Amino acid sequence: MIIKKLRLQNFGVYAGSHEIDLLPASREKPIVLFGGLNGGGKTTLLDAIQLTLFGKLSRCSTRGSLAYEEFLRRCVSHGAAPGSRSSVALEIRQPFDAQTHEFVITRSWMPAEKGVNETL
Repeated sequence: MIIKKLRLQNFGVYAGSHEIDLLPASREKPIVLFGGLNGGGKTTLLDAIQLTLFGKLSRCSTRGSLAYEEFLRRCVSHGAAPGSRSSVALEIRQPFDAQTHEFVITRSWMPAEKGVNETL
């Protein structure tokens, strides 16, 4: 599986919409590196990938012993308008049956009176 793009909407320190291209520059340089100051959002990017793929089973850095719905509530960016939808999405390329297929996996949620309304 090749992760092509990561899309974030009101997730953690990333208020608003963000799209991050994760394709390596070339076959000769097949690594994508992230650098930044503490608190800059590097771990949040890894958490977004985990959450997109595994949902309740994800091992996100800030979840600890929080219930899944409470964790999702806390993942909403502080800069988001009240009642805004948050989401994490991955655009991936996956070989299957001698062909390469592209998929977009999107997990989104919005806090509700009782719990969280989540879609996949």
